[in-house]
Amino acid sequence: RVLVAEDNETNQRVVAALLSSFGHSFTIVPDGAQALAAVSSADYDAILMDVQMPVMDGPTATRHIRALGGRAS
Repeated sequence: RVLVAEDNETNQRVVAALLSSFGHSFTIVPDGAQALAAVSSADYDAILMDVQMPVMDGPTATRHIRALGGRAS
């Protein structure tokens, strides 16, 4: 399972097509705050994180995810 944090709709479609073509299951969220919420409620094998997003940027979301500890971090 892959979590994708990306605010640009075109990029969301591109990454969805790529991940689908390789048979991956994925969730796409539009900002870092929603990425943090998603990680708090489900397990992911990888996270693709955009750097500049509204609400919470990628580096800030990454720091919060790492601070969760356990498998999420």
